[in-house]
Amino acid sequence: PPLEDLQAPYAFYHKSLFDFLDDISRSGPFYLGYRLRSDFVCEKYMAVVRDKCFKLGEADQSLLSRYFHFRLFPPAPFYMTGPSMSDFDLPAANVEWWVRATAFHRNSQSLDYAFNGVHASCQWFRCTPLCKRWQSIILRVCRSENWQVPSAVRLLLIRFNKSKHTPFYPPQNTRNLCSCRQNVL
Repeated sequence: PPLEDLQAPYAFYHKSLFDFLDDISRSGPFYLGYRLRSDFVCEKYMAVVRDKCFKLGEADQSLLSRYFHFRLFPPAPFYMTGPSMSDFDLPAANVEWWVRATAFHRNSQSLDYAFNGVHASCQWFRCTPLCKRWQSIILRVCRSENWQVPSAVRLLLIRFNKSKHTPFYPPQNTRNLCSCRQNVL
């Protein structure tokens, strides 16, 4: 679509582009294996979360923020191969920014992945400080925005690794999301 058309979706019409990019014998110096692509995406993703913004002009930032939440938040980066848990050791303000941005875009799957992803390296008898920080911020922000969060029993089961599913549901009334807008991209 034309550059000024921010509504029209992008589409690839030729599968041969993907075949070219995935085949080292065809793409030669342009080839990037899955691991390198994953690491690159995770590195850029975490840079945005660390900086709490995109380093772009105002118009580009608006466009990219919609893409960022739509495309990258779902499973990335918590179940990708790139980052280690130390990459998520961010100040509470950065974690809160990410949670508010995710809640604003009503992305319950990302909150679920994050909540479980940071807990994955915990021992059954003790959560890491990183896990405690992320989970407490996710719960606090979601409650403040009237999201449905896991019950106390579900949280206990999650703590002892007896449950992997964390149900986060956005509020039915979209007006509850207004307080997020000022702190989001």
